[in-house]
Formats: sequence, structure tokens, C-alpha cells
Amino acid sequence: MAIVSSDQLSSDMQSSARQLREQVGLVPQAQDRPLNANDLLFYISETSMPMASFMRDHGLYMDADGLHFDLAQFPAIREVAGKVIDEHEAGNLEGV
Repeated sequence: MAIVSSDQLSSDMQSSARQLREQVGLVPQAQDRPLNANDLLFYISETSMPMASFMRDHGLYMDADGLHFDLAQFPAIREVAGKVIDEHEAGNLEGV
């Protein structure tokens, strides 16, 4: 499992901000500052409890040390996220 510090993550996110906005849909939570690690923390922590638990079980979470992730688990996370997005877009909001 890898860990990226919050400072490094913020720097990386700012250098890829355009891509993150256009391809991923990640936007700053405040208009008066650039995209940073706290924005990703918001998306990870403000998700539903079952999804947050799923991501943590698959090694994707943030704490005081930074962002923890396991690249080997990304396909499983992507698969579930894709299913959730498809269901939401189809209007099937019960249980999503």
C-alpha cells in the first residue's frame, strides 16, 4: 500500500487540475482557492457510509498521514463506482 502526503497530493492535484475537472469531475469545494487534497477528502468522506467502508476495505482512505491507496484494488473500486454511476444516471436511486 502506498501513502501520499497531503502536501504532495495537493501539489499533484494542482498540476493536473484541468484533467481532474474535465475527466473526473472533481471540483474545489471553495471558489477562493485551487484544488487540493481537502477536496479529495471531501469526496471520500462525504460519500455514503457503505461506500466509504467499501473504499477503506479496499485500501482507499485519507488520514493524518495522507492518502492511502492500493493500486491493485483500483479495478474493484472502479467497477463498483461504475455500477453506482450507471444506476444513478438511469434514475434508479433506491439503494444506490
